[in-house]
Amino acid sequence: IRLYKNHVILVTGLGVEWNSYNFRKNIMLDPNAENTNATTITIDTNTSVKYIKNQLKATYVKAPLLLEFNTNSTNPSKSFHVAVGAEFGYKIDSWTKQKFEIDDYIYKSKRHSDYNISNFKYGLSVRAGYGGFTLFTNYLYTPLFDKEKGTEKPVFPLTTGIAFTF
Repeated sequence: IRLYKNHVILVTGLGVEWNSYNFRKNIMLDPNAENTNATTITIDTNTSVKYIKNQLKATYVKAPLLLEFNTNSTNPSKSFHVAVGAEFGYKIDSWTKQKFEIDDYIYKSKRHSDYNISNFKYGLSVRAGYGGFTLFTNYLYTPLFDKEKGTEKPVFPLTTGIAFTF
């Protein structure tokens, strides 16, 4: 929505976001646990298991509400742009994905579950770029895991990345 020519724009929309959290240790999440805490997160100490991939993934439907500023009002593809605002999301799926080796055999595991991840999320979003190239950072104000069922110390994800628009 143009607020002032193409210089000041209110940006909104609807999108899909895929998040992937990689575990540094051989962490196992219990898909049936009522809480996600030190007693339900286990570390696999079996030395015969070599983890190649160990991830927690989540998919969200999201909607941004951003105020964007552009330097070129006549040609957005040749314009520097900066946007600041909020993003809101609703979780539609979550799962763990593991790939590991035991005795020279490779196994894959994919388990869909709630994993006590918060259903709703919101946070600050900052974007900057030129034309169709954008750098972005999102910081969530809601913890990754549900407040009532989550870890003792809440985890607040910080996402950075590059976006290309065509």
